[in-house]
Amino acid sequence: MANPEMSNVPRSMAANIRNTFLYEGIHLTSFVTADDIANIRNMEVREDDVILTTYPKCGTHWMLEILTLVKSSGVQVSSHERFEKSAHLLEIPAWPKQCKSYEVVAEMSSPRMYITHLPIQFLPKQIWEKKPKIVYVARNARDCLVSFYNFFKSDPQPLDWNEAFDFFISDEAPYGTVWDHQYGFWKHRNDDNFLYVDFEDMKKDPAGNAAKVAAHLGNDLSAEQLAEVTRLSSIKEMKATYARIEEDLGPKGKLLTHGGGILPFLHKGTVGGWKNIFTVAQNEIFQKRQEMKIKDFDEEFKKKFNL
Repeated sequence: MANPEMSNVPRSMAANIRNTFLYEGIHLTSFVTADDIANIRNMEVREDDVILTTYPKCGTHWMLEILTLVKSSGVQVSSHERFEKSAHLLEIPAWPKQCKSYEVVAEMSSPRMYITHLPIQFLPKQIWEKKPKIVYVARNARDCLVSFYNFFKSDPQPLDWNEAFDFFISDEAPYGTVWDHQYGFWKHRNDDNFLYVDFEDMKKDPAGNAAKVAAHLGNDLSAEQLAEVTRLSSIKEMKATYARIEEDLGPKGKLLTHGGGILPFLHKGTVGGWKNIFTVAQNEIFQKRQEMKIKDFDEEFKKKFNL
């Protein structure tokens, strides 16, 4: 018998990714509607909100684990508590509930933490007035593409490598291109309530970045607590945590550990993996596309990401 809690989860996530529509110059997946964007833009923001913002496949769940552990002072919370207080991705349906995630967030008690992949122009307008804590994670665009491809390998209708490559660098990529998305947040990196971090820096100095996150959130953690945050947010420990969640919660647990309960969020979490799959021709195509997209961006941005 089918699990009733899972019955409204789509069979294919990739089918929804392929089926995009244009809204104010940005392609969005069929999970999202124009009304959803309007409602998110007009939603109430609270000053003690924490909003995790990323382009898809740039370390979202790694940073979510760090944020969760920082807020709990380095102590693991139970699987059931994680499910009840899960950080919702604002713009998608709140599986297994028959409603929108932003509607669930509106009913959450403070302090709230939620996630979005939306470009900065679609975020709630009140962020500029209420100034909640915003954390943005950027990633090398080539590695982001490879992670995007790996994510959909388990889908019933997977994207093959060439399809993923062409789709990712096109103007039809969901949420816009990775370059436009990152630059939109980069321009606000010096705002007091923004923390802009790089996936690559997180890999080089996980302890330093955990401390940076704690400071941004105003959590005064001891050295021992920060060490636990760093240890428990490693890819090895995260995989163990996710396995425990699935064991404790059954199919429902996969809604926390898999996209739509289907596609595993965690893979290798490495830097430079693109070198193992890009052909020489693809690297040249990618570089030309990248140079065209960032030609008018500021020099500091280009230098920071070795563009």
